[in-house]
Order: sequence, then structure tokens, then C-alpha cells
Amino acid sequence: MRANYGIVSIFIDSLGNLYIIPNSPSKKYEGSLSQVEKVFKLAAPYTYEELEQKVNVALDLFGVIKPDDESKESVIEKVMGLKGYSKATKTLKYISIYWDFEKGYSVEPFQKEKRGYTILEDKIIDVVRDYKPGQLAESILQAVGYASL
Repeated sequence: MRANYGIVSIFIDSLGNLYIIPNSPSKKYEGSLSQVEKVFKLAAPYTYEELEQKVNVALDLFGVIKPDDESKESVIEKVMGLKGYSKATKTLKYISIYWDFEKGYSVEPFQKEKRGYTILEDKIIDVVRDYKPGQLAESILQAVGYASL
């Protein structure tokens, strides 16, 4: 059963492949959220149905899988096979999807900065909890278009 809230990180490579990573609360970092080592790679091209299904499976894992708080490497470094967060994310766009039981989904695009990503607050897309098939996927792809390197 899905928690009342959750978050998923999505990195997008230049070919349009998605790396969907669930997040969970960190014990070591007093409840802050960390990515967990369960990555769903969705190779382009994919259907709206496949995208929505993977995102919802990842959201269902919020709080279920514990983050590896002792690892020196981030999840995306391990996925990309590169040492250093900056190197691993150099060519990756980033969005996140926040789930709230009351409000539904918030699809949040980010802009690449020198040391990470900054949210593009004016480009956040809200999607109702009981969305029509394809609506969440469309919003995700729109956010990918807003995200920048």
C-alpha cells in the first residue's frame, strides 16, 4: 500500500532513456530523503502506459527500501559507472515527482547548475490523484522538456 506521500527522482539521458529512482527517508540524516538502490531504467521509446506504471511502482516503494546511508557513491554514480556526482550527471536532465495523497502528483523540472540542480518553480505541473490514463506521462514528458542542462 502506498504511503501518504513519496518522491521519485528521474534522470534523463540525451537519448531520452529514463532512470527512475525511488526515494525513502534516511535514518542517518534524520529523516531527509535519499535515493535508494532500486533503479528502473526505461529505454526510449516507451509508451505512456509503461512510463506511468514504472513511476507508480517506484512511488509505491517509498519508505519500503531503505537508502544505503553508508555508501560513498550516489545511486546515479553507480548507475552511470562514473565516480563523482558532477561527472555522473553532466549530461543528464533531472525531474522529480512528488506524491501527496490529498493533492495528487507534482511533476517538478530542474535546471542543471554547477553543483547540482535547482528546481524550476514556475514550471511545476500538478496532476490530480485520479488522473486519466496518459495524463501523468504527458506531464512528465512536458517537465522533461522544461528541464535543462
